[in-house]
Amino acid sequence: MATTTPSSSTEAQNRSIGDIAGGNDVFETIAKNKVGIGLGIALIVIAVLGWGYYQTHSHAQTELNAQKVYTFSAGPLKEFSENKLDADKTVESFIKLSNEASGFQGLNPVGIQLADSLLLQGKNEQALKVLEVLSPLAKNEYARYLLLSRKAVVQEDLGKLDEALKSLEELAATNLKIFEGKIYLDMGRLQLKKGDKEKAKKSFEYVVNTAKDEVEFVKLANLYLGQM
Repeated sequence: MATTTPSSSTEAQNRSIGDIAGGNDVFETIAKNKVGIGLGIALIVIAVLGWGYYQTHSHAQTELNAQKVYTFSAGPLKEFSENKLDADKTVESFIKLSNEASGFQGLNPVGIQLADSLLLQGKNEQALKVLEVLSPLAKNEYARYLLLSRKAVVQEDLGKLDEALKSLEELAATNLKIFEGKIYLDMGRLQLKKGDKEKAKKSFEYVVNTAKDEVEFVKLANLYLGQM
């Protein structure tokens, strides 16, 4: 039976990982890059922990923002709809909310609701302020449609024809073909107001040739064409 002398035991303890591996390439690579590999593992662990923190923090922030939106809806927005708070103070509260919940998509529906309430009361300038706040938040095409369709109305009512036309053109450029005939009819009306009869004619003709299912808008477009 073989025996292990103290000297051989000490030698074994002092042998490197590469010696023990007997020259195996994989083990030699590990032996030479112990520090690098250890650092890489540490970075992975930090990244995982960091992502976990981000997810938790992000979820908590979303809940906090949602609570703020609810508080606004149950407070200033409700008070405005009941004529207990004036338009300027309501808009001021909404702008404050948008700053506190910056980038939160949940601002879109409550902002559109406020803009509609302001429009019903003829508060066009205040409604436009709200819609401008929502502009950076309108990430998908449905949100942009709701936003731009209202902006065009408000801008026209305020005499901002160039801006209203721009909103309508952006609306027409989306992939959503909702009331496309109305969009081009409104474009034609504004172009006619600006004295651009050629563009107006093209817009009205587009309604007649493309939006055949939107009968009322086609009739109106034909009326405009008949008067040109």
